[in-house]
Amino acid sequence: MDLRRARAFYLPEPERNGFVAPPSEARAPRPGHGTVYVCLGKDAQGRLVWEATWDDEPGDGGPPGSQRFDGDRAAVLAWARSRPAAARLIATPERAHWRPLPISDEDGD
Repeated sequence: MDLRRARAFYLPEPERNGFVAPPSEARAPRPGHGTVYVCLGKDAQGRLVWEATWDDEPGDGGPPGSQRFDGDRAAVLAWARSRPAAARLIATPERAHWRPLPISDEDGD
């Protein structure tokens, strides 16, 4: 794939024929690594929505991995609990701190 900027008329002449870096490869988080974060956020329309993100930052300089899921509370908690991450955290009501995500709703979620 030719990643030249030959048709980029809006760039100064010296930059038009340079190569463009290929897009970084997105990868999934590695099982047994990373942290799942669960919190209450807002969607594009400003409505409250539950969201969870599984982030994995490898220490070897490799590309980070990430997955995201949002929806209603039950679906997000089920998704977060099903990820094979090293840790699962949920935001405190004040959103100032994170605490471990309880294994089930009966554990005082």
